[in-house]
Amino acid sequence: MYFEVFLKIFVGIFAVFGFFCLVKLVGVTWFGYDNVRVTIDIDSPDTVENINSYLNEAENLCLVCGGGEVAVLVRHEYSDEKLLKKLERRNIKYYII
Repeated sequence: MYFEVFLKIFVGIFAVFGFFCLVKLVGVTWFGYDNVRVTIDIDSPDTVENINSYLNEAENLCLVCGGGEVAVLVRHEYSDEKLLKKLERRNIKYYII
C-alpha cells in the first residue's frame, strides 16, 4: 500500500519536472538570444588537426541549447588556406586574431 502511494508521488514529481524541461526547451528554441554563440579557439596544432570533431561537437551543442551559430577564433600563426577554406565550406564565421 505504501509502495503504491510513493510510486504515484514519485511519478508525479517526474511528470512535473519533465513538463518544466519541455517548456524550457521550447522557450529557449523560440526565444533564444541571437548574439550568443559557441566559440572554438584554435590555439594549437592539435586543434587544427581535430577541427572537424570540435565543429561537430559545437554544432550539436548549439542544437541542444538552442543557441545561435558557431564562431571560430583562429590565432594568426595557425591560420592557413586549408583551414580557412574548410571553415568557409561549412559556412562558419571565423575571426583571425
